[in-house]
Amino acid sequence: MRTILISIDHKWRDLAGYVYIKRLLERRGYRVLLIRNNFEEFYSDVCNPDAVVMIHLYDKKVSDRAKRLKERGISIFLMPTEGIPTLKSIRAFAAGKFADLSPVDIQFVWSNEMKNIMVEQNMMNDNKIKVVGVPRFDFYRPPLKNTLLTKEELYGKYKFKYNYPLITWATNFTHASFSVKNKDFIKKDWAKYKLDSILNSEKIPKMDFESREIIFNNVMRLVEEISAINLLIKLHPSEDHMYYYEKLASLDMNLKERIRIVNQEYIWDILNGTDILIKRSCTTGIEAWLLGKPTIELKLNPDEWYFSPEHASGSDVVGSYDELLDRVLYYLNGGSIPENILSAREEFIKRWCYKVDGQSSSRFVEEIDSFLKNKSESVEPVRLSLKKIKSYIIVFLMEVFDFKIHDLRVYGLWGKVDKLGRVDKYFHRRDERYWERRLESCV
Repeated sequence: MRTILISIDHKWRDLAGYVYIKRLLERRGYRVLLIRNNFEEFYSDVCNPDAVVMIHLYDKKVSDRAKRLKERGISIFLMPTEGIPTLKSIRAFAAGKFADLSPVDIQFVWSNEMKNIMVEQNMMNDNKIKVVGVPRFDFYRPPLKNTLLTKEELYGKYKFKYNYPLITWATNFTHASFSVKNKDFIKKDWAKYKLDSILNSEKIPKMDFESREIIFNNVMRLVEEISAINLLIKLHPSEDHMYYYEKLASLDMNLKERIRIVNQEYIWDILNGTDILIKRSCTTGIEAWLLGKPTIELKLNPDEWYFSPEHASGSDVVGSYDELLDRVLYYLNGGSIPENILSAREEFIKRWCYKVDGQSSSRFVEEIDSFLKNKSESVEPVRLSLKKIKSYIIVFLMEVFDFKIHDLRVYGLWGKVDKLGRVDKYFHRRDERYWERRLESCV
């Protein structure tokens, strides 16, 4: 039986889709093991897989790791977890301009647009690039759409007022905290990935901080002035979450009763019960479009740096509080989404998502299956050595204690917040089992 390892980064973004892919591969006779990102080599020493699905090779250490696996005859597949770059300036970077892609057997991309960028930049032969669409967007189409929480279930879970509509604010201020702390981290991190040749690691965090403050204050004003609404704040997994909890703690109790901060929930479950999404050039906007939801683009900071005309084209763009209030009231009073906005959504999805037909995961699996069936090269096992013994010990501890050893290193003994303020990023086997049960009727 052939074995495939799949690397998981953020559990609230990636895990569910890969559990579905795992089940599709298992139906074809493969043994599939989901592992935490950056543990690929340890598990490969132990499991001797035929292939490893990785996220990206931006980091030279990761690229070198992929090369070592490749030298053993292990096939390397890249499946990005983000494939629609917001800013034009970073599209070539996102496609792998500064990465060593030489060990890659198949580079999966979400769209022909990204494939064209890679080909034009001479990053990889086009026969190695496979366009499959966005696997996690399969949750917005049958059969996976049938697993989504209903509005009633979402309201009951978070104890929202049932007779009030729900506005969801999807945050994405991932650089804001670096304006006041961990300044050296972002400077070194961007230098390592050569992002500093595109973005300024001093200016961007300051502008992100300003946008977060402006938008937070305007959203709170909205909730205060429209007393008959619920607000759900969906935190980005890579943000400093403590900022929002501290800000919410200072609010009036009557206001807090209608607000929930949510980080441990899948976005499709939230959007399915949402009436209006407010956001800032975020992928969540595209996901809301797939459910036919009104979306409002927040361009409230005159010095906003994170804005994409393409991302904004499928939403009502607001540049002031009065405009925000007007658009929210318009949709709360039954206003329909304008035709020009609906047309812009269709064009965007066609350009950047290939097909949203519920079959992206199946296309991904089909390509992997076809490649491995035609592969004649055998995988060379790792000989007994101190390196292999170390890998066995690490994998044993990870599995026996459900990755808690790694949690201690990331979060410390008592906490669940890492040094950058991110909460509960990594998956556990119990999370995998949860999705196995939830997807049981779909595969």
